[in-house]
Amino acid sequence: MIDRNTSCELHNVPLIKRTMYDSLKVMNVDPTGEYMKYSWQFPHHTPFNFSETKLYDSEEPVTIVSCTKCDEELRKVLDASLDK
Repeated sequence: MIDRNTSCELHNVPLIKRTMYDSLKVMNVDPTGEYMKYSWQFPHHTPFNFSETKLYDSEEPVTIVSCTKCDEELRKVLDASLDK
């Protein structure tokens, strides 16, 4: 049985905690249509507005939980959609 709080139900791997920065707190950014089209398929991907790099002094660190495989697969799908 998979614990939805600690494992990705799509990939059956443990979720990881990371410290990231939320750019939406300092700037208004909308996701692309391609992101909206595909992101729902990867339930534990890192949301588009989070970065491991602090971009603005006013950004505060937050801890997010995500699946590295969801991130990798969503990135591949988005990259492939750009190649069309």
